[in-house]
Amino acid sequence: MLWNELRVLREDGLNFRRRVPVDGHTVDFFCPKAGLVVQIDRQGDQTYETTLGRFIQNHGFAVVRVNASDIEVNPQTVAEGIFTECLARGQALFTLA
Repeated sequence: MLWNELRVLREDGLNFRRRVPVDGHTVDFFCPKAGLVVQIDRQGDQTYETTLGRFIQNHGFAVVRVNASDIEVNPQTVAEGIFTECLARGQALFTLA
């Protein structure tokens, strides 16, 4: 669901990778061009709160956390929020479609 929406952002110059290994953990999505990690918050999942969160922040990446329930309701709106965060990061050179 969200993956399909993020793949559309390739048209705007953003290539997301999914299930990326980072320091012994796996992040849900990563956009190297924007330096952005997207983590889906699932009930009972505290992985980010531990070493992964510190590792990501220590390497200068931004993190967007989204609720799994929000993705189920409207993945397009979630993807638009992620796109907005990429724009705010100012790392990528692309225009709004």
